Amino acid sequence: WNEQTVGIGAADQMNSLRYFMVETRVAYTYLRLLFIPYPQSLEYEIPASAGILPILGIAAMIAAGWWLSKREGWRLPGLCILAFFVLLAPTSSFIPSIDVAFEHRLYLPMLAFALFAAYLLSFARGRTWIGLALACVLGVLTVRRGTVWSSDIALWEDTVRHAPGKARVWFNLGGAYLKADPEKAGPALLRALELEPDFTQALY
Repeated sequence: WNEQTVGIGAADQMNSLRYFMVETRVAYTYLRLLFIPYPQSLEYEIPASAGILPILGIAAMIAAGWWLSKREGWRLPGLCILAFFVLLAPTSSFIPSIDVAFEHRLYLPMLAFALFAAYLLSFARGRTWIGLALACVLGVLTVRRGTVWSSDIALWEDTVRHAPGKARVWFNLGGAYLKADPEKAGPALLRALELEPDFTQALY
């Protein structure tokens, strides 16, 4: 009840319907990350406006999953599609949060996607080599992404490149600079205040 970042407390900043509309766009970002996990970011800038097309697309995917789940031989991929959206729903449907997108919300839904991908790969010729190639590519991307998390400065500099319009990102970069390179902290914190003039922590 007292949590201000998700659920009832966050409803004052974004109501359930508006949050749902935005999440219909976020879902496509998540799907893109599953198929092409590059580039990644700790924070994402998602437009607050959303039309009917994203909703129709998601409805079509769910309908396809339902239809496949009733077909012999395609039941598993159909159930995987349905499971993906069911597992994503607690964080990305009607329960509002001040953060509309986070990569870690894919951790559970990704299990359904992994099973779906493995099922499709099982029909491919040379699937062993395809799987090996995919593992190598994903391994390289994982190592590269790991270097971003090597320090606070590297992490928030990377995040600023991908989400330059979020005040919190500049604030966290300024905080990282304060510890190692104080001269760079001022401009980052001032940028946070330009984006959000009432950002009390940045003022402090």
